[in-house]
Amino acid sequence: DLMNTYVPNNGWTEERHRTRRQWDEGLAAFLADRSAAGQRPLVWCGDLNVAHKPEDSTDEEAFRNEWDRDGKRFATKEAYLQAIPEGDRGIPGFSDNERRQFDKLLVAGALFDAWRR
Repeated sequence: DLMNTYVPNNGWTEERHRTRRQWDEGLAAFLADRSAAGQRPLVWCGDLNVAHKPEDSTDEEAFRNEWDRDGKRFATKEAYLQAIPEGDRGIPGFSDNERRQFDKLLVAGALFDAWRR
């Protein structure tokens, strides 16, 4: 089977982080149910909005340390650090929480990264 998704971008705010977590939780439930039912193998493609591993990044350090790319949300880096939990920091798609959640999605659906296999 083929599943094509556009996964919501994590964004820069707690509201967007919450939206992404809700999406991930719903998708994990879907994948787990599908896997438990013993359905045909699944190819999942689309815009997954996560750089799953550091090697998926062209500049891991820069992306992980970015705090407000367009300068519209936080007046200072200190304000950003106070507002955003450590696990959600960095350019959307590169945070620790997004990467951990993506790992959980792969497990829930009994999926693997075909590029690395």
